[in-house]
Amino acid sequence: MEQDNDPIVTWSLALEGDPANLEQWRVAFEDQPQARVAVEQAGSPRAQYGLRSTHFDALTEATEVREIGSQLVARMYGAIKLQGKAGPVSLGTTAYAHRAGGRRDTHILPAPETLRARTGPIEVLVAGRQRPRSEEEQAIELAETDDHVADALEHFARSDGWFNLYKTLEVIEDDLCRREGSRNGRQVIARRDWATRKELGDLGASIDFHRHHGGPRPDPLLALDAAQDLVRHLLREWLREKRNARRW
Repeated sequence: MEQDNDPIVTWSLALEGDPANLEQWRVAFEDQPQARVAVEQAGSPRAQYGLRSTHFDALTEATEVREIGSQLVARMYGAIKLQGKAGPVSLGTTAYAHRAGGRRDTHILPAPETLRARTGPIEVLVAGRQRPRSEEEQAIELAETDDHVADALEHFARSDGWFNLYKTLEVIEDDLCRREGSRNGRQVIARRDWATRKELGDLGASIDFHRHHGGPRPDPLLALDAAQDLVRHLLREWLREKRNARRW
């Protein structure tokens, strides 16, 4: 690509998925500067949706933009999955560099790999934060400065399997133990009345049985949907507590 005198101001990444899911993502994340979904181009037969973020503003390479975008999409799906509002969307193969002169350059990228576990926080500094409007946006905002929240959202996004369901619960328990000076996260959860000790015991036994593919069969043995519903409830209560603490 030829050199351009107009510097890159920001980027957007194409999003792909079911049109209804894309529109739900836009509504949920329309006012979150760190992770915003917008209609990039209206038209027929389908509108084109894109991911924008203030994290992209300091970047010059499309591959860097896509790497951060992958982390953001994982967190966003974890947040929207909590509400049961929409299914997943994915990054496409197109990145757009928006230049100061108003021109938009198109960069075609290789097909994205399966999202990897997060390797560290996103460290681009953000200015001019605004209070988000939706619960999903609040979760994403917390994840900007709280590694436990970022980890929990990314694992919950993948919680259609037992391992990541276990990891979501583990993150919640680790954070509660750290803050309470406890060695038993499930006791801390029970003291908060988020779930009973029996519910937590059934959940833990079912996760262990399915993860290790053997051993004594617990009774009751929770199905994945039931276990996921309980972890979703715990995750929402934990996030609500962290949001309330942050306001003070």
